Amino acid sequence: MPYTPSSPSANFEEIPDNQHNGDMHYWAVWHQQAPAEDYTKQFPRFMTEYGFQSFPEMRTIRAFANKPEDFDIRSTVMQAHQKNKGGNERILTYMLREYHEPKDFASFVYLSQVQQAEIIKIGAEHLRRQRPRTMGSFYWQLNDCWPVASWASIDYYGRWKALHYYARRFYDDVLVSPFLHDGKVDVYVVSDKLQPLSGTVHMRLLDFSGNSLLEQTKDVQIPRNRVRFISASIRMPWRQRAIFIAASWCLIWKWLEESIPQPYILRCDARPGSAGCAQD
Repeated sequence: MPYTPSSPSANFEEIPDNQHNGDMHYWAVWHQQAPAEDYTKQFPRFMTEYGFQSFPEMRTIRAFANKPEDFDIRSTVMQAHQKNKGGNERILTYMLREYHEPKDFASFVYLSQVQQAEIIKIGAEHLRRQRPRTMGSFYWQLNDCWPVASWASIDYYGRWKALHYYARRFYDDVLVSPFLHDGKVDVYVVSDKLQPLSGTVHMRLLDFSGNSLLEQTKDVQIPRNRVRFISASIRMPWRQRAIFIAASWCLIWKWLEESIPQPYILRCDARPGSAGCAQD
């Protein structure tokens, strides 16, 4: 993108940091503790800042902490390696909304990275689905200048956090993106390819025993540099919440039943050589 002297900016045409001109920063998720789903209510022209914190992995943490009492998010050492006031507690607050409380500090560290990756994935995939209104996004931030809990996806020692592995997928040039809303799932294919794509996307709703509850197959044609809505909404039979996990070219949604204790998986497989798989 061309150089801009400031961010956010509306090129001096109007007040910056708005949804319809220039680029935008969005921090209600994190600083105001808004739910991650609020990312899907944002429709900027370009999102140049949004982010969520996690801890670096234990090898990095042991470079600055070595006493048993250090391994607590409220310890003096951990607070010193957190430069956003209340950041460690904010990570835990979000965590307890969606997950069980971790059994120990190492588990907390691991889950903080999973949580960061899942939350940024919601924002990144939403913004990609809005093309051509939204033509790009930068999450904050890439790396760290010292070993610390932060918004980075690569820690001070160059070790990838879970977010960086996720980013390799949700920023890939072809993306199959399910979107849960109003008790149903819509499925999109996003392509940044400079040539059209064609292929088949296979969608299955499974329970955790592997039983198939629903299947759909769609032949799709994706114009170059476009987003294509490819499925009629898949309606869920009961009220559910979703946790999102990406694995290669298969997007898996774990369904957690709120009233009936039976979880489900919605699986979207892009067949090799199809619209969901990037061609070399």
